[in-house]
Amino acid sequence: MWTIDNGSNLPISEVSAQRIIDNLISPLAEMKGINISRERVSANGSLDFFFHYTKNGKSFKVCVELKNAHHAKVDQGNCKQLTEYIKDSGNKEGIYLELWYKGEDFPKPVKYASIDELQQILDPRFK
Repeated sequence: MWTIDNGSNLPISEVSAQRIIDNLISPLAEMKGINISRERVSANGSLDFFFHYTKNGKSFKVCVELKNAHHAKVDQGNCKQLTEYIKDSGNKEGIYLELWYKGEDFPKPVKYASIDELQQILDPRFK
């Protein structure tokens, strides 16, 4: 999920990553009867993915927020943004998906040395 810009390898945008993920999972979800909405307006923004599935009269809903790990507010997406989307949709579940690109070709995020370090910030249970 990379692009070349002025001779440099760069990660694709979050919106482009959403399209790729949606194209990969939509056919399978459709076969399983799972409805996926992308960029659904919720709270004070747009929820990246909303999954809805009904079985035996029970409705299951999951909010998914996607963020590039080098985004300036990656450490706020799960506790602020996703939390608001979950509340707004009347759900209790949510998934925070971060895309980590740091490596030889891309030095960001500079704030976190490893994905484990970022995970500890996002979820203190991993300390």
